Amino acid sequence: DGLSPLEQLKLEFSEFRETAVNNPNLLHAMIELKRRSEYDDKVARYINPMSAGWRCHFATILESGIADGTFRSDIDVNAAALIIVGTRALMAGRRQPLDEAVYGQVTGELVRSIQAYPSNNPG
Repeated sequence: DGLSPLEQLKLEFSEFRETAVNNPNLLHAMIELKRRSEYDDKVARYINPMSAGWRCHFATILESGIADGTFRSDIDVNAAALIIVGTRALMAGRRQPLDEAVYGQVTGELVRSIQAYPSNNPG
């Protein structure tokens, strides 16, 4: 691994972009399963732990970044992780192809919002 928390976060954003561009149907299927989990207990049994796992994954990255001083010390890691996961779901849930420019702006703003000392360069 050996990546800093900031590098890990940016890698997650990059890998998501790659999936959204190269395999959008996978993301659409996951969003549909998440929607279905709201009324289908069988689906919820599988999807809810996966969703919780993503939130936990991002919370762990954020905690590491707080610990090493990369990210702001006052971040509510659970809320911030939910914002990241929700933003990805929103971007994935659209039927139009991913607008990579907008995605770059959104992820850049997410990164700047949590950095201890944000740069003016997009994420």
